[in-house]
Amino acid sequence: MRNKLLLISLILLWVTGTYGQVTFVISGTIKNASTDTVRVVLNENTVVRQSRTIYVPLVNGSFSQSIVLAGPSYIYLNEGTNYVNGFIEPRDNIHIVYDAKDPGTSLVLSGSAKERFEWCNAWTSAKLLDQVKAQREIARQKAYPFDYIFNYLDSLQAHF
Repeated sequence: MRNKLLLISLILLWVTGTYGQVTFVISGTIKNASTDTVRVVLNENTVVRQSRTIYVPLVNGSFSQSIVLAGPSYIYLNEGTNYVNGFIEPRDNIHIVYDAKDPGTSLVLSGSAKERFEWCNAWTSAKLLDQVKAQREIARQKAYPFDYIFNYLDSLQAHF
C-alpha cells in the first residue's frame, strides 16, 4: 500500500509539473562551424530583462533541441560570431541552415516560425533598413514627412 501511494504521489507531481508547459523545437545545420555548441537565448520578458540561455550541442554540424516555452518570445542563436534571430511561440518549430563562413547569403529557414525569423533577420541584415533609409530621402521632399514615413512603416507592418 505504501509503495502504491508513493508511486501515485510521484505521478501526480510529474503531471502537475509538466502541466501548462509547452515546447518549441529549434534545429538546423551549420557548415564550417567554429564551435561545438550553439547558444540559444530566449528573451521571455523584455520589460524585466528576463532571459534564459541554453547551450545546444553541435554534432557533425547539426543540432536539435526541444525547449519549454511559456509564451511568445524573442530568440536568438549564435555560434561563434554569427547570429540568427526571430520570434517564437509555443508549439512552433524552426529549422536553420547556413554556412558559418558566409551566413548572409547561405541562410535558409524553414518551419512554422519561418516568416517571423525572416522578418527579424531582414532588419538585422539591413535589407529593410536600407528601404526605410530610401523612404526617408523621399519623405524629406514631402510637405508632411512624418506622415509619409508613418504611413510607409504602417504599410510595412501590415505586409509583415
